[in-house]
Amino acid sequence: MKRLLSSAAEVALSMPVLKAMVMWNFRRGHAFKFYFCAKDTKTVKETVIGWRGTWDLYLDTSVVKKWAKVAGTNTRYNLRVNPEPKIDVRIKSLAQAIKLLDLPSEVVHPESLSQMLKEADTSWYP
Repeated sequence: MKRLLSSAAEVALSMPVLKAMVMWNFRRGHAFKFYFCAKDTKTVKETVIGWRGTWDLYLDTSVVKKWAKVAGTNTRYNLRVNPEPKIDVRIKSLAQAIKLLDLPSEVVHPESLSQMLKEADTSWYP
């Protein structure tokens, strides 16, 4: 995970207009997301990295420093680190993972997600 997140920060440095990045994965029972978000509005000016999932992530300081460099170089704002509460349920479907991770609507249209959740609830698969 350390190498993946370090590499992602290095790539983000070459993307000066990057405003959001979400990396996520799912396998039956588990899901995880890591995100970068640069906000520049009248009321909020910040850059955030955060994560949420079914396991704890202890972010190495070298990874935080790389993302802080992205924040300083690409946005001029300090980095805020925002670990979200661990998900303490066994995730049974992709739709449930998308919902619990609160992934952006670009991942799947909200109506499609609603249908996927209904199908997962009525599925005969274990």
